[in-house]
Amino acid sequence: MDGGNGWWLAVRMEDSGKILYFREGDSIKLGQLAGTIDSLDGRQVVVQTTVEKRTFKLGQNFAQ
Repeated sequence: MDGGNGWWLAVRMEDSGKILYFREGDSIKLGQLAGTIDSLDGRQVVVQTTVEKRTFKLGQNFAQ
């Protein structure tokens, strides 16, 4: 979602329903995925891990 000052990533946790919010440059840890949000726009998010950059389409389950 675009918060006026750039994009935000909203992640709903499946088990608790809690929503976590992230922006570019934020550290993220969800299950086995850990890294930093490298880029974020209205279509995708790119997470830089210690090994590689991983791209996720928005609306995609991180487990996919």
